[in-house]
Amino acid sequence: MTTLSGLTDSDWTWKCVMDIREFFHDSSIPVLCVYHVDGDLTTEFSFPTVPVHELTYFVRQPNEILYPENFRERILFGSLNDKVESHILSIIQNVLAPIFFTIETWPDSILPSSPLRICYCISVKLPN
Repeated sequence: MTTLSGLTDSDWTWKCVMDIREFFHDSSIPVLCVYHVDGDLTTEFSFPTVPVHELTYFVRQPNEILYPENFRERILFGSLNDKVESHILSIIQNVLAPIFFTIETWPDSILPSSPLRICYCISVKLPN
């Protein structure tokens, strides 16, 4: 289900396979990202901290147990090409931010500023 260009069977390292298995076995891991860094296929349990050209991501609800029968219905997945950082910002603004804003148990010192500040800081730092 990854759609990275130029992906071959030999790109899949032992670490990649183990990370994918861990993502399925450990329901506390909410995100799995697959991307190339310096020509090597990389898997991480977070979004990349370095610029990448292409990215495939899988996101699930916290503690969501995945089975082959419910995988496509219970997981949010997709691939991003070219301006990955802009796409990630869009996901934060349109998917994650609304979830954060529905949480009513945030301390007053956090809710009014932090989620908005994070989105603003990310959008200011991204090239157009």
